[in-house]
Amino acid sequence: MRVSVIGIGYVGLVTVAGIAHFAHDVVSMDTDREKVDAVNGAVPPICEMGSGDLLADCVLRRGSP
Repeated sequence: MRVSVIGIGYVGLVTVAGIAHFAHDVVSMDTDREKVDAVNGAVPPICEMGSGDLLADCVLRRGSP
């Protein structure tokens, strides 16, 4: 499945990481370049328990941008 998510705040980031965790193709977009760079570097731009490990797993599995 391919999914697009607009916005990588609290809801968007957890949604993207959760869907990607189940090996789906996910594209996320945000107007805040710092958030985008952080997510691409596997660093969550928000504080949500477990999001760092989940995001790192998804980004590292996909490879660097």
